[in-house]
Amino acid sequence: MLIAMMGDSYEKVQAKQILTDSHTKLEMILESTILMRMFFPKRQSKKGYLMFCEPSPIGDDDAAGNEWEGRVNIIKKLFKQTDENVANLREDVKSIENNVKNLEKKMDENYRFILQAIQSIQK
Repeated sequence: MLIAMMGDSYEKVQAKQILTDSHTKLEMILESTILMRMFFPKRQSKKGYLMFCEPSPIGDDDAAGNEWEGRVNIIKKLFKQTDENVANLREDVKSIENNVKNLEKKMDENYRFILQAIQSIQK
């Protein structure tokens, strides 16, 4: 039970990894800006920097972003693959059923032909 709880906690931490990393980077930028103002007050001028952040579109594969997808995402992918496999298998089963029906018809025709041949021989 303890291992399962720790696994769930780890999963939650990993799911928030990108958000936490971005938040930490922003805190470091803020801290460095404050320190620069404290230690170099004479360098302050009207010129400054504007930092602009854009959210990345959903589905982008960052180098660090998709190292660990999480159990939920893996399970979703497996379900999707399984659904596709089941659909393909259903098509295969329908094809096999049609083939079996055709073979049964041919066997019935052959059986009737054999019965007629036996009856004609007996007469």
